[in-house]
Amino acid sequence: THAVLDGAVPAGKRADIVRRFQNGELQSLFAHPVTAAHGLSLHRGVAPIWCSPPDSSELFTQFNHRLHRAGQTSRVEIIRVVARNTLEERAYAQLGQKLDAQSALLDLLR
Repeated sequence: THAVLDGAVPAGKRADIVRRFQNGELQSLFAHPVTAAHGLSLHRGVAPIWCSPPDSSELFTQFNHRLHRAGQTSRVEIIRVVARNTLEERAYAQLGQKLDAQSALLDLLR
C-alpha cells in the first residue's frame, strides 16, 4: 500500500496520509520534497529515494531529516539514483558542494 504526497493533496487529506504512514498502514509514501521537507515527522520511514537531484541543499537536508530524527528507531539509508555520464552526476556534485559549504558555515557559527 502506498500514498502520494504532493502539492495537489489538500491539507486534510495530507494529514490523513501522514497519520496512516506513521501508523504503519502504508508501506510506501511517494512525497515531493517541496511538499514534505518542512513540518512533517516521518520517522516511520527508513529510505528516502532520490530519483533526481534537487537544486536546493536545504530541501535535500530537510527532507532527509523528516525521517532521520527523534523517534526514529531504525537505520535510515538515503538512496540516490544516478545514471552514469549524465547531467545528474554534475548536479549531485554541485549539491555536494552546496552541502559542504553549508556545513562549513554552520561550523564557523558554532
